[in-house]
Amino acid sequence: MEKEEYFVYETLFASDELTGIPSGDVTLEPLTKPEQADLNLWGGTERELIEDFNQRNNGEYRLKRFDMGDGPRIIIRGVNDESDSTFSSGRTWVSRVGFKDDMTRAMVYVQHVATPESGIAYFVLLANEKYGWEIIGSSVAKIF
Repeated sequence: MEKEEYFVYETLFASDELTGIPSGDVTLEPLTKPEQADLNLWGGTERELIEDFNQRNNGEYRLKRFDMGDGPRIIIRGVNDESDSTFSSGRTWVSRVGFKDDMTRAMVYVQHVATPESGIAYFVLLANEKYGWEIIGSSVAKIF
């Protein structure tokens, strides 16, 4: 996994823009969600970004320890020493991050299930701005 993917995850959880998704410190499930983005539904988004996202998400990927820095604390259930303590209730998954070739745009899928009958998932678009990654858009992918 690329270091830049971890910066995208930190940006995702540092934000409180996504209703139903934990913000701040979070515990992630150890395997990524292998979601696919439909090219036809993302007409204004760069094709190469969607293709990279879909290629990276052909299967599950085991997340490793997050040791990034100043952002929210992100721990992986069953990987980090403190993984028995959960920062947020429910379960949270992410996909691998897809990037545009020049690293100016990124896409990630995030899903949080609070209870067996309550959850939400988003595809999130980010831009690599002057001071780092910023969320520039999102689309609800699923509601549970």
